[in-house]
Amino acid sequence: GLVGRSTKDIKITNCWFDGRLTHTGNSLSDRRCGGLVGFVISNGIINNCLNTGLIEASKYTTPNPNNQSIIVPLAGGLVGNVYKDVSFTISDSINIGNIKVNDVATAGFGSVIGFSDGKVSIKNTYALNESCKFHAVSNSIGGEVAAFDKSKLKGYGAYQWTLLDFDKYWAVTMAD
Repeated sequence: GLVGRSTKDIKITNCWFDGRLTHTGNSLSDRRCGGLVGFVISNGIINNCLNTGLIEASKYTTPNPNNQSIIVPLAGGLVGNVYKDVSFTISDSINIGNIKVNDVATAGFGSVIGFSDGKVSIKNTYALNESCKFHAVSNSIGGEVAAFDKSKLKGYGAYQWTLLDFDKYWAVTMAD
């Protein structure tokens, strides 16, 4: 995505990721991927941001048969993983990109955040029903992600169905 790992307090505003992010990590430190931030280990804010890209992740089994372990990916439309004891807020943002994982049973994934054991607050944030099976995961996420069908979240539908600020930050173009 835009930021691999945030080690200092971070504020991401008015950003858009529209690409393809493929998780290829084969170590615990490489297993986090998100449209805007892969791994959050500092306090921060994401505000007025959008992901329309594809996030792909797959589990990795280490090749050593004597010391084999499975590395589980943490993949999210906006953030891959929020670390413990971190305070993080996501507001006025949308994920309409897809999150694909090869093994649902062993992955931490969500349409907004893949996994968190930090203190996360989600406000006025939206995702497509089709983008991911889970719209928010983890026991420490406060708030909800409103999930809509594509027709209600793209273009003019977003203007009609969300509380996003179309006067200041968001726009509907003729093509929408």
